Amino acid sequence: MPNGLPFSALALAALLLASLNPDVEQRLETIATAAQNTKEAIRNIRQGMQNFNQGVIELQKLRG
Repeated sequence: MPNGLPFSALALAALLLASLNPDVEQRLETIATAAQNTKEAIRNIRQGMQNFNQGVIELQKLRG
């Protein structure tokens, strides 16, 4: 039995059950949008922290 088989079988069963729900596509779109927005927010926070750190380094250079 390959290592990935139980997960694949479970995923297949979940997909089959989800396909019976008429509004599953809308729910998946909502989840995908939330995940994309979260990814964008994390990217912006990370960039802000890098900019802040760079500013602190520049101030330290000016102060000597």
